[in-house]
Amino acid sequence: MKIFTAVLPNGIRLLHVQERGEVAYCGAMVNAGTRDELPDEHGLAHLAEHMLFKGTAKRSSTDIIDRLEGVGGDLNAFTTKEDTTLYAVSLKKHLWRAYELVADLVFHSLYADDELNKERMVVMDEIDSYLDDPSDLIMDDFEDLIFSGYALGRNILGTKQALRGYRSRHLRAFVDRCYTPDQVVIFSMGAVSFDRIYAMATACFESVPARQRAYERQQPLTYLKNTCEMRKRTSQMHCQLGGRAYAKSHPDRTALHLANYLLGGPNASSRLNMCLREQRGLVYMVESSYVAYTDTGLWSVYFGADKHDQDQILDLIRQEVCRLQHEPLSQLKLRRLKDQFLSQLVIAAENRESWLLSAVRQYMVSGKIESQREIGQRVRQVEAEQLCAVAREVMDPDRLSCLIYR
Repeated sequence: MKIFTAVLPNGIRLLHVQERGEVAYCGAMVNAGTRDELPDEHGLAHLAEHMLFKGTAKRSSTDIIDRLEGVGGDLNAFTTKEDTTLYAVSLKKHLWRAYELVADLVFHSLYADDELNKERMVVMDEIDSYLDDPSDLIMDDFEDLIFSGYALGRNILGTKQALRGYRSRHLRAFVDRCYTPDQVVIFSMGAVSFDRIYAMATACFESVPARQRAYERQQPLTYLKNTCEMRKRTSQMHCQLGGRAYAKSHPDRTALHLANYLLGGPNASSRLNMCLREQRGLVYMVESSYVAYTDTGLWSVYFGADKHDQDQILDLIRQEVCRLQHEPLSQLKLRRLKDQFLSQLVIAAENRESWLLSAVRQYMVSGKIESQREIGQRVRQVEAEQLCAVAREVMDPDRLSCLIYR
C-alpha cells in the first residue's frame, strides 16, 4: 500500500491509496456537518446530502443512479456531526466515470424545489423509523444534554417542523457557506497510478474556483452536569450516563480509548458486560463509548434493562468506574488489554472501505494518516496509572450527566 497526497491549485486536497485489486473507491469528504448549521438550519446538512443525488446541471436523478449502477457500481453518502461524505465503489476500469460523477454532484447539484418536496418526505420517514428505536434515539437526546445550546448537540436528521420550512435557497446558502474548496478532500483507492489520479482530479475539479471558509466553528465551552428523565412508551427503561471528554488531538486520548475499551467497549469480556450480563443477568446490552470531535469529546455508558433494576445497575456501574479509577492493572493484564485492543484495530482495518473513510477523516483534520505501527507505539506507551488518571478525570461522578427513558 502506498499513500499519496497533493493540493490542487484551487485548494482542494487530494488523497490516493495505491493498492492491488480490481475494485476501486473514490469520493469527496467535506468538513461540514450538523455542527456547521446556523440556529435556523437544523437538519439542513443531512438534507443537503440527500439532495446531492437529485439532479445537477447536466444530470437528472435517474441519470445519477444509472451512471454507476449501470456498470455494477455503487454510490453512497452519509452525514455526521462534523463532515459529509459522498463516495463510489466500482471496478477499476470505471474509476473515471465514478470520479467525474462525484465532482458533478458535490459542486454542481441544483437542489431544485420540486425534488426537495419529494426528498423531504423521505427524510421524514427516516425520522419516524429512528424514533421507533429508543437505543439510538437516547444517544441523540443525550448529546443534546451534554452540548446544550451548541449545534454539536443537535441530532443529525433535524425535525419535521424544520424540514417543512426549507426551500432550495436555504440549501444553496448552506452549501455555498460550507462546501468551500479548502474544506474538501477528494480521495481514491485502487490499483491506479497517482499520476493518472492527479490527472483525473485536475480534469474534474479544476473548474471549481478557489474559496476559503469565512467562519470558524463555535467550540462548546459551557457544560453543566444534568440529570433528566423522559417518559417513553417502552417496555424497558433506557439509560445513558456520561459527560465531556477529550478532543481528537488531546495527548491522553489513547489512554481514554484503552480505559473505555476495558470498562465497556464492544467486547463480551468488558468489565461492565461481565458484571451486569454474564454474572447477574441484569441487561441484554451494556456498552460504553468514547467519541472524539475536533475540539471536544463525549464519553458515556448505555444500557437497557427492566425498570425495577435501574438503581442496582447504576450502582454497579459506579462501582466498576471506581475500580477503574483507583486500581491500576498489573503489567500482565495491561499487556493483554493492549494486545486485545490492537488486534481489534487490525481486524477492523481489513475492511478496506471502513479503513479508507477513517484515513480520509484523519487527513482532513490533521493533514496526516497514522500507520498501524504508529498507533501501536502510542498504545504500548500507555501506563497502568494513566488509565486510572483519565478515568478519574473523565468519569468523575461530579461531572457525569444522566438521561433516563422510562
